[in-house]
Amino acid sequence: MADTTVFMQYTPMFQISVLLADGALSAPASITLDMLRMSELVVGRPLFEVQCLTLLESTASNPSFGGALPLTQIPDRELTAVIVPGLGLGCWPDPEILLQSDMGQMAVEMLKTAHHDGAWIATSCAATFLAAQAKLLDGGRATTSWWLAPQFRSKFPAIDLQEDALTTEFGRALCGGGMLSHIELMLLLLGKLLDSAVVDQVARYSVSPRRGPQSAQARVTDLVIKDPLVVTLIAEIQANIASPLQVTNLVDRLSTSSRTLERRVQAVFGLSPIALIQRIRSEVAIELLQSTARPLKWVAEQVGYSDENTLRQLLIRTTGLTPKAIRRLG
Repeated sequence: MADTTVFMQYTPMFQISVLLADGALSAPASITLDMLRMSELVVGRPLFEVQCLTLLESTASNPSFGGALPLTQIPDRELTAVIVPGLGLGCWPDPEILLQSDMGQMAVEMLKTAHHDGAWIATSCAATFLAAQAKLLDGGRATTSWWLAPQFRSKFPAIDLQEDALTTEFGRALCGGGMLSHIELMLLLLGKLLDSAVVDQVARYSVSPRRGPQSAQARVTDLVIKDPLVVTLIAEIQANIASPLQVTNLVDRLSTSSRTLERRVQAVFGLSPIALIQRIRSEVAIELLQSTARPLKWVAEQVGYSDENTLRQLLIRTTGLTPKAIRRLG
């Protein structure tokens, strides 16, 4: 337990709004409330006044929100932080469903106003789209769930998306990746409000060992991609994965220009076309390593490499793991 003398600074209590979308997943919402409560248990007294708000006209259609108020009835108070723990299944797999709605626009305005008035804004998973729409991240860094990365990067080109990161920080806008990275996001937010000894204690109570960057779990075939040229490019790469692939040949097959292909792939993935080819080869190689017992040389040939050492170096560069280690994980 930390020295209790450091806790006297926490007056008055922090004013927190937790914004819950229709179909919100219970895990990140519960993580939010549990970690606030855990901080109070560590300190030994109340620290937070928490008000849950919903993106619903009425909570009757979702009784799990309990005493939460609709966003239309938002209380007038000076906020320390607004936390949006994802957008839930109601917006999966397209967060723009909410952004284009009246309640979504109201949520964007709430974040913008609270941020302007000095509040911390913490969004995770698809909720990062709300912070981006509110222009809180322009010129800065952000993260979101890995499968939404192409859509986010295309819609918000002024933001440096780093989908590898569990959390990012830009001014008073904090972002988290997928569902369980919300734990890390909450620790980041608590670190802005509480003594580090308190946050360290909360972290010991709540955090599981990390399993590496989010992108290690992502595959190109799982991503939400709306650019038809990029979709066709991926299909071409996958269909010819065992052959030597030249970007110039792909440009001809797709009836486009090198400049256009470079620009469109960069907009979706933040990669060059050749880097995208390497990423897809790496993903297929990982799948083969984990699903077969065939030697590395055979795997290399299936993804277009005659030299197994070339594949080994690619896998180490993209995953941080050797082929043997990848096989053990499978």
